[in-house]
Amino acid sequence: MLWYLCCTAVLLCFAFLLLVSAGDQDGVIVASLQEVERLISRAEGVVAAEDDALQRMHAGESLLDILTFHDHHRAIVAGKPSSLAFA
Repeated sequence: MLWYLCCTAVLLCFAFLLLVSAGDQDGVIVASLQEVERLISRAEGVVAAEDDALQRMHAGESLLDILTFHDHHRAIVAGKPSSLAFA
């Protein structure tokens, strides 16, 4: 079985990227290079938003004010769909 997995990984490397996460303990991800590029771009956006939030909190802003918490809470109480986001 290990030989088959290794051969499969070698064959997939021409069109796909095989990622094995040692710290996550969730397993293996196989994705097209285009999908990986899209995910990396999204991840960089998340990191930038988190860095901005940390800087704002260090400057004294509340996390509840940095997030759309108050609008989100009002929507949930009113029975409307909502999700938290950075303001």
